[in-house]
This record gives sequence, structure tokens and C-alpha cells, in this order.
Amino acid sequence: MKRYVDDNRDKLNSQARRRNAEGAGLRRRLRRIGLSLDLIPFIEDHSEICDICGGEPSGRWKTLHIDHCHETGVFRGMLCTKCNKALELFHNKPEVLMKAAGYLVQARKLVPNEVYTSNWYVSRIGSP
Repeated sequence: MKRYVDDNRDKLNSQARRRNAEGAGLRRRLRRIGLSLDLIPFIEDHSEICDICGGEPSGRWKTLHIDHCHETGVFRGMLCTKCNKALELFHNKPEVLMKAAGYLVQARKLVPNEVYTSNWYVSRIGSP
């Protein structure tokens, strides 16, 4: 099977893109995570930017993730791969995320502001 996939990757990708363009992929994704198909119009009309960072879709498939609460099954929004992964890394717990934000704010107070705007910092880390 792996050899077939490797030998026919372009053909399989083309078929998958066609199915997804017809909406089959979205319906399958919603069913898999237990969300209502009533969300299809909202998701299709979504602005294609992440609801957290405002970035464009990223990751292998260049699509936004359908974010939902794993405990309640409630749809929360559309996220890029990085923001979706970040929520997962913080165990989907707001209190842990708030603690991390407080940590970053406190750490920033300990370092003079000119470090964050120096050419060295911006060229390696990015502007704050």
C-alpha cells in the first residue's frame, strides 16, 4: 500500500482535492469530531484567517482546524495549526494559558525594553 501511495501521490492528491472541493472532506471532518453538519455554511463562509492570531492557514494541508471543546463537543472557532497546537499543549485549560501569559509578562518586565527592539533580537526572534 505504501508503495502504491508513493508511486501515485499526485493522482491521489488531485482526487482528494476534488472531493474536498465538493464538500465531502468537510462533512467527513465534522462527522469524525461529532459536530453538526449545520456548521457547514459558517465554515465555508469563514474568512480563512485564524480566530486567535489572525494568521493564514498553515501546516501540511494549509487549512484551518475546526476547534471544538473535547469535553462538551461545542464548536469554538477556526484556528491555524500553530494556535490549535498551542491550545493542546496548554491542555485546553484557560487557567494554564493565563498563567503562561502572566509568566511572559513578568519575564518581559525583568528585561529592558531595548533588548526587544534591538536589531539582534528582531532579526532572530521577531518584533514583539
